[in-house]
Amino acid sequence: MTLLAVLLLLAAGHGLIRLVTGTWPVRLLGPLAAAGLSFLAGAVAVGLLTTYAAVTGLTTRPWPVVAPVLIALAVAGIAPGSLARRMRIDRSAQAPGFGGATWADGAVAAAVAVIGTVTLWGIGHVPVRSNDEWAIWAVRGRALSLSGHLDPHVFAGTLANYAHLDYPLLVPSLIAWGDGLHGHTDDYSAHVLLIALVLAMLVVVGWALNRLAGPFAGVVGVLLVAGTPRLMSRWALLLMADTTLVAFVVALFAVLALWLTSRDPRLLAIAAVLGCGAAATKVEGLLFVLAAFAAALICARGQRRAVLLGFGVVVASALPWVAWTKVHHVQSDLINSTTLTLHHVRVVAPYSWLSVRQMARYWPAFGWLLVIACLAVLAVALTVPRLRGLVAFLGIGFAVSTLGMWAQYVISAGQQLTGQAGADSLERHFASSATRVLMVPAILLTLAIPLFAGALLRSDPAPAGDAASADPVDAEEAAAGQSLHR
Repeated sequence: MTLLAVLLLLAAGHGLIRLVTGTWPVRLLGPLAAAGLSFLAGAVAVGLLTTYAAVTGLTTRPWPVVAPVLIALAVAGIAPGSLARRMRIDRSAQAPGFGGATWADGAVAAAVAVIGTVTLWGIGHVPVRSNDEWAIWAVRGRALSLSGHLDPHVFAGTLANYAHLDYPLLVPSLIAWGDGLHGHTDDYSAHVLLIALVLAMLVVVGWALNRLAGPFAGVVGVLLVAGTPRLMSRWALLLMADTTLVAFVVALFAVLALWLTSRDPRLLAIAAVLGCGAAATKVEGLLFVLAAFAAALICARGQRRAVLLGFGVVVASALPWVAWTKVHHVQSDLINSTTLTLHHVRVVAPYSWLSVRQMARYWPAFGWLLVIACLAVLAVALTVPRLRGLVAFLGIGFAVSTLGMWAQYVISAGQQLTGQAGADSLERHFASSATRVLMVPAILLTLAIPLFAGALLRSDPAPAGDAASADPVDAEEAAAGQSLHR
């Protein structure tokens, strides 16, 4: 049944991508990215459908509501071409796709397969015992699968007043999805589904790097991301949302980077789906989505309306859950009406430099030599005109993400304790969470090495950023007229 849960997500995500792009995902993306992005899109579908069913009073058990819609999406994904055109499923002209790079994609697939085998080996024997794992995520997933609704005892905190009641429902929905297909609670399915999201992200990263920076960049990027300290060895093995958030956000940045070099609107549609997934995973997911789309907005001359529309779709997808939390008086433990006051800002201002030091202390990377190498590669790439658009995109995204996390830590301090006691409390907060929540900006910075080193060394004279740097009026014609097959 675990395999069925995975395959239904894959098929439904394939149908969703076909609907939003108007073309066959394999034809547009190639088999590697079609598989990875389809699984991520399927998870988005489960998360949003379960959330919307929950807030409207429908059952959150998979079979009555969620599964039929997923099956309908899966059917749309395999509809024959003539029928799909009549039903307006296939709408896109036969513009060049993003396939090609066969052997490079094969190397990425092999690397991800090895990583997945090692990670999943023995996962059925891993107990759910971490505090946040069972007290925040597993209990909510089990409430969705067993009670079949948003039980206020769990989701509004009337009795079980645990932390972070405002967190969205994508990860609990995936846990409930695995439970529902088994007919009972099943930790193994939940582990497999969440790990598969990380593997799908690695596939997307390798696919995008192969096209942006040449055939060797994909495997290098996959190994660097998978080697992020504690990503695969610790956090991916827990029923928590941090690695799921990393999966959606890093895949979002990869797709947007490729969109900036091609201006293919179908990629922007896929990016909006990934942004919906990030926003439905954790509250800070919307911050990272804002960072990605803000960077794209600044770099995308002539296409800013399309970027704003994509971001608007993400915000709209999150509104039903936000409205439910407001109606039930659920607010964030960290960013709320108490912490967002001028008085509180004055209280926590002395913790600003402490937060910088703690972020440096717990930064989840291979060491400061790698960080320096990343910055050096960015500096060199900035001197190459054809790469400046990508440098700006990655730099702005990294800066907004990092500053946002710093602001969240500073604002969340001093709620119960001030002075030295408050500083000690903030340090404990960093010790327990920083290596998890800082993975997104750390990975974005790490990806600068394969992205720009590969782009600088590639023999292909075709600039990676032509569409981004071209005249805005000609950008769409250039994107439609040139093939990105490698």
